[in-house]
Amino acid sequence: MKTKWFSIGKASRYLSISRDTLRRWEKTKEIKPFRSPTNRRFYTEKQLVNLMKVGKSRKKRFIKGKLGSSKTKRLTKIIQFILITTLTFGSGVLIALLIIYFFFS
Repeated sequence: MKTKWFSIGKASRYLSISRDTLRRWEKTKEIKPFRSPTNRRFYTEKQLVNLMKVGKSRKKRFIKGKLGSSKTKRLTKIIQFILITTLTFGSGVLIALLIIYFFFS
């Protein structure tokens, strides 16, 4: 079976992340690129697939931790209050979405 190689640009597009993220992951030893004689980074498809699997489990742990935080509980209560007290459901949803956007950005 032939190994498929990705440059850092193609790897970043494949994973939908920035090149800088791949460089950071290299510094933290989460992925080790192969280097060409001219010192360019190359990744195998297997490395990128494994990285996606690790990323999904990391994302699940992050979301699980966030959902249990007191900040999220307060936000949930605020949104429930807005939905109950607004005159129309549509405007309440819009306000709730705006709060979520500004709360987590």
